[in-house]
Order: sequence, then C-alpha cells, then structure tokens
Amino acid sequence: MPRNLSELLIDGLRDAYSAEQQLLTALPEMAKAAKSSTLAKLFKDDIAATKSQVGRLAAIFEELGEAPEGKVSLPMEGLLNASQKLAAEGMPPEVLDAALIASAHKIAHYEIASYSSLCGFAESLGHSKAAKALRASLSEEKKFDSDLTEIAKTKVNPRATSNAA
Repeated sequence: MPRNLSELLIDGLRDAYSAEQQLLTALPEMAKAAKSSTLAKLFKDDIAATKSQVGRLAAIFEELGEAPEGKVSLPMEGLLNASQKLAAEGMPPEVLDAALIASAHKIAHYEIASYSSLCGFAESLGHSKAAKALRASLSEEKKFDSDLTEIAKTKVNPRATSNAA
C-alpha cells in the first residue's frame, strides 16, 4: 500500500505496465473480432502504440531504479474480460462492432485517467523526463479514443442503426 506520492507513482506505473501488457495480448483478438475493416485496422495499428507505451514505461522504471513487475491491473483485466465475451454473444456484425467500440472506449478512458494521474504525480515529484514520456502516452490514448469516436460516428453506428428495433 503506497504511503507517499512516490510510492503511489510506482504503484500506478506498475498498474499501467500490467494494463499495457494485457492489452498487447487482447488487441489482436479485438482486431480479429471486428467486422469493419476500418475498426480492425485501428486495433492492429494500436498494437504499435501500445508497444511504444510499454517501452516508455520500462524506461521510466529504469530511470527510477524500480522493477515493472509485481502488480496485475485488475481494472484492465475486467475490461478485457468483458470485451472478449462480446464476440461469443452472437450479435449481428454491425452491432458487434458498435459493442467493440464501446468496450475500447472504456479501455482507452481507463488508460487516459491512469496516464493523466501519473503525469501529475511525476511532475509533482520533479521527474520531468518521466512526465514527458507519460504525456506522450496520454496523447496517444486520446488520439485512439478520438479515432474510435470517428469510426463509430461515420461507419459503425450508421450501419448498426439498421438493426434497431
């Protein structure tokens, strides 16, 4: 249990590292489940960004003299479990894509909240290099979230409305 801001930063970094590692496993499955080629491509493209985020986190741990292991991100585990169940529910393809986007939004928002908090902690503790790296990851997550919204508005949701009762 963290007793000060420095320990809270390390705990949060470990959670983020675990979350990104879990996401690296899930993104190919999400891409495969997506019926929209645009959505599938977005998930595939996010693999590279996620790998970069893992690399940045590893560099921060090295800079701080800490190890990244030791924590499982339970929130990410729950979000990914819910996402993985979607494909098995037998939804029409257009509705499945809308559900995958909603799930990916939840994941992105968790990451945005995490990176935003971690940036603040790092800045307060004077870890400017770590804060800069965390801001880069935060920016990538915001872009991914924005791209999801665009695909939902322009492609997926209009197709899914034909299945509305």
